[in-house]
Amino acid sequence: MKYIYTLFILLTFPLFNDAQKSVLFVDDSGDQFMNSQYLASTLDSLGIEYYYYDANGLNESPFAEEMLAFDVVIWHTSSWGVGLHLWNKDKTLNPELVNYLNNPKAKFWLIGNDFMYDKYGTPVVDFNEGDFPYDFLGISQYKSQSYADDGKLGMPKATYMPTSGIGVNDLTWSVGNLWYADGFLLAPSATPVYMMDGENNYPLKSEITGCSNITPAKGHVLTYGFDLALAKNFDMMKDNVSAVLNWFDGLATNNKVKSLSVNSSIFPNPTKGQCTIQLSSRADVQINIDLLDINGQFISSLDNDVNVNSTKSNIMVDVPSNIANGVYIIRLSSKDSLKYMKLIIVN
Repeated sequence: MKYIYTLFILLTFPLFNDAQKSVLFVDDSGDQFMNSQYLASTLDSLGIEYYYYDANGLNESPFAEEMLAFDVVIWHTSSWGVGLHLWNKDKTLNPELVNYLNNPKAKFWLIGNDFMYDKYGTPVVDFNEGDFPYDFLGISQYKSQSYADDGKLGMPKATYMPTSGIGVNDLTWSVGNLWYADGFLLAPSATPVYMMDGENNYPLKSEITGCSNITPAKGHVLTYGFDLALAKNFDMMKDNVSAVLNWFDGLATNNKVKSLSVNSSIFPNPTKGQCTIQLSSRADVQINIDLLDINGQFISSLDNDVNVNSTKSNIMVDVPSNIANGVYIIRLSSKDSLKYMKLIIVN
């Protein structure tokens, strides 16, 4: 059931029923396409109780305390990110959002085209510790935009990476190829969820356009660098929303495997078969290194019982010679945590 977010409604109805998820849906879009309303209608269809907060109409962001009253906050910037409350309207930091995301109880889903552009302009932009995208979204670089950086083709498809554990679907678009979806490089704490996809010659193929960031001292954040409201049909969008809310639900049980806190890189990448994995960690940890296909299926073990500490270690591994060219996943695993990296094979 949808409630319009006003003081009267909040005084009249309870914030949430313990038997249900409760969602705060923040419409942070100034466009005229009704995309936010369309996306929010999936919650009605799923029977989810939610409050619709029109940040653009109210001209203010919700307070941190308000957001923490809900199980999940969905923040939608739609397809035209201009003057967003996400960035406090003046391209600075939204202090209420920062306070909310600094709480481990926070569960936050950011969706939309151009929210990076609104603050940072055109890519490439690098981020480090202390920057909002790095600390909360798990993004180390705002790398590209479809259409702007792919020869004006647009992104044909967003392909789901099953190793994220969310269970969402691949996405195509009601508008044909999608313009101005954002491509990212990820911080060590983040896990890829979607990558840009198309024919083999698509220039931005395999760039990350969706990620999750789960850190013990902060909230859990899922970021889509594209507007889910432009999915090809309503069922595709609805199934995606349902899977994500179930994933957020599962995080509350603490059964989710933690993200492995190890700094890592692969070079060369792409590779013809042999590559070096560079690893370091503030705390001593022992890890295994495995090769998976893009669907998360195990292919082979590359190394076991690797000791990682604050000194950078270079681990040389040989990829099996009989696998085909394409995108693969390197899985780093300890006894209680996981991390994934993309590896491209070009023989």
